[in-house]
Amino acid sequence: MEKLWKYKKIGEVCIVERGASPRPIDKYITDNESGINWIKIGDTSDSMYITETAQKIIVEGMKKSRYVKPGDFLLSNSMSFGRPYILKIDGCIHDGWLVLRDENALFDKRFLYYYLSSKTTYKKLKSMAVGGVVNNLNSEMVRNVIVPVPDKEEQSEIADLFDKIKKILEENKCENAVILFSGDTSFFSGAKKLKEEFPNAEIFAGISCVSYFCAKIGMAYDDMNIVSMHGRNCNIVSEVRVNEKTFVLLGENPCDKLCRYGFENAEVYIGENLSYENEKILHGKARDFRDTKLASLSVAVIINNEYDKCTKIGINDSEFVTGNAPMTKSEVRAVSISKLEIKYDDICYDIGAGTGSVSVEMALLCGKGKVYAVEKKAEAAELIKQNALKFHADNIEIICADAPNGMDGLLKADKVFIGGSSGNLYEIIEKCDCKKVVVNAITLETLSLAQESFEKLGYEYEVTQICASRGRKVGGYNMMTAQNPVFIICGKKL
Repeated sequence: MEKLWKYKKIGEVCIVERGASPRPIDKYITDNESGINWIKIGDTSDSMYITETAQKIIVEGMKKSRYVKPGDFLLSNSMSFGRPYILKIDGCIHDGWLVLRDENALFDKRFLYYYLSSKTTYKKLKSMAVGGVVNNLNSEMVRNVIVPVPDKEEQSEIADLFDKIKKILEENKCENAVILFSGDTSFFSGAKKLKEEFPNAEIFAGISCVSYFCAKIGMAYDDMNIVSMHGRNCNIVSEVRVNEKTFVLLGENPCDKLCRYGFENAEVYIGENLSYENEKILHGKARDFRDTKLASLSVAVIINNEYDKCTKIGINDSEFVTGNAPMTKSEVRAVSISKLEIKYDDICYDIGAGTGSVSVEMALLCGKGKVYAVEKKAEAAELIKQNALKFHADNIEIICADAPNGMDGLLKADKVFIGGSSGNLYEIIEKCDCKKVVVNAITLETLSLAQESFEKLGYEYEVTQICASRGRKVGGYNMMTAQNPVFIICGKKL
């Protein structure tokens, strides 16, 4: 499910603070049982929890330290570097600890513990740490570590699984363990993460469903695009749009979506329960299977003989469904999008999306990514939907809101285009917090505001003016008609 999770910086979901030590510490240590727990590295064990302390401090010492509560996370920032613990007691911590406080209760404590304990996270912390012989972390470094934030129910399921594995290993005192994965361990398998955590693990591969199914249908797969919808966020329409042959590990039936986005005539092979007694292979058009319920263990090969062999830039205005909503003209659109340098897996925002012409061109460029089209007018939002369907762009999500409203909870943007801001330009750029932002401006006032906003928010920027003219017939003559000049301001965060 990892690809479906939201990812956040720790500082966005937790309060991160460093401990503090009252000095000299001996002055504040007490034998009185009513004292405040003084939590040290020596109070830890192999357990994920800290349940007691060897020492206590007086109340005056608490005022010069950092008070922590049950449920808080402690992260050692030196010596036993990067090791997390969950508190089951309250107390005070010295400056060898960082506290992570989940104020909004977003996490199952065990899930966050297991993630922070992983070698993947340790490597991230190690790469950030400063110091010579002893590595040290500071609060700002930890705030910038990216963590997954799945639904809490899913977190609990994952934590339960880790608890069970941990218990089995502890009860059996295993020196070696075998973990069984179905299918090919090199094909969308959990073995990838396993190898990261246990580099010395030996892996034995099974038969891939790709080779098995393609042999069954008599088709070579050396020229296939191979993707997974199984617990992953896959833009299947975008994949089919740009590939003649696409192999899909299914998590749901893609045929209804293919039909809605104009691929009802795509040829489809479906395999269910491959190699089992109830194996079934289906063949037909996407429209034949749009209501078919498929087994959970299913794959498909989708053939699109009319796939896009090139990506269009500056699509002709007449190809879009228009209406009364404003549209960025093709010449301006082409230059603006080229300035963004969109990659195939980028997350993009189109703010003030209008008809969605920029959203569509963004979506065609970031087929494995996503475009959030933010538009305040409902009638314009409907036009965006129609254009997304027309251009087979299933990676556009429409947000009907007046930006920066409605932007909370979106995946963090890699590239942002702002075509309309309703006077909220500074607030929108600040909210996006993106490395590359392109703003279109018709008026000098908007140009000035864009420049001022970029300067205040720490962006370098360049300004380009586009003055395009289009030819038209006037009797027996050809006349050039000027379009409105447009300023294109491209900001790059330092």
